[in-house]
Amino acid sequence: MSFAEILLLAAALALDAAAVAAARGLGASRVRLRDAVLVGAMFGGFQAGMPAIGYALGAGFGTYAQAWDHWIAFALLALVGLNMVRGAIKARQAEDEAGDDVADSAFSVVKLLPLALATSIDALAAGVSLPMAGAPLGKSIATIGAVTFATSAAAALAARKLGAALGETIEKRLGLVAGLVLCVLAVKVPIDHIRGGF
Repeated sequence: MSFAEILLLAAALALDAAAVAAARGLGASRVRLRDAVLVGAMFGGFQAGMPAIGYALGAGFGTYAQAWDHWIAFALLALVGLNMVRGAIKARQAEDEAGDDVADSAFSVVKLLPLALATSIDALAAGVSLPMAGAPLGKSIATIGAVTFATSAAAALAARKLGAALGETIEKRLGLVAGLVLCVLAVKVPIDHIRGGF
């Protein structure tokens, strides 16, 4: 897996977190720089940590599945991608459960922790496929964490200026794009394997 592909994977995984960060920003009365740094650090930290756990799991049984590793990677990435597409089509809003939040508490650690965990579950599954796709661990988790930090912090800061109309549809649109990107990456894994066999 090339760095460009790792970067594309990181961007796809970061879109859910960015959408939730933007939703928090829209629901807050104000977004300070420290709020953006906090949401970026929490979302980025979880997004980097989950693939590391998944990578360890994938590497653990990878030696027993070398003949099938490309198909396993394909299945995992495709499942994650299709799940994200399905969620986007259903337009599930991560903020529904927090609709009665006080605006000034939108960026409290207590409120952000479950959101950071929820948006990083897909990264755990994607991490399992990384060793099978030949992706380096350090570069992968650093890229995923950094991209998520940057996009989440920027989304939180920009949300107040984007307006409520965008907030109603942002998660659906970004989730759909993220899911489709992961599906493309999934298809590419077995294609690369087949090409390498010739």
